[in-house]
Amino acid sequence: MIISNSILCEIRIDGTVATGARIPFSENQKISSNDFEKKYLVYGLFVYNQTQLAVSPSNRTILASNAGLAITLMTGNTEKVFYSPLNQYSTFLNGGIFYDIEPFVINYPACYLTVLDTTTTITGQSVCFSLLFKNRK
Repeated sequence: MIISNSILCEIRIDGTVATGARIPFSENQKISSNDFEKKYLVYGLFVYNQTQLAVSPSNRTILASNAGLAITLMTGNTEKVFYSPLNQYSTFLNGGIFYDIEPFVINYPACYLTVLDTTTTITGQSVCFSLLFKNRK
């Protein structure tokens, strides 16, 4: 796999964490300020836990485990990746396997995590991932 472009994204876990709760993606200036949706297509992501990345860009502790979370990636108002186990995208945990996604235009502000199990989801910590993208043709 060849990475065209990558950006580190953070999802801050704040407030009460309950099973079924949706946690929206945190604001990312580079994505929202550069007409990201008009210029780029997303084709994958790498998720990190505390073993690979200790602290987030906002200096928050990274979750030790992402096992209790699912991710939903949106294109427009449609779920492109829906309720997918977050650990599926951790190459460190799955033998280096990378699951690429058919390239799509992401609606970043509409994307979210869903809490499936509160055991490993801790308020005040963050989830980080690298969003892989390439130029639209």
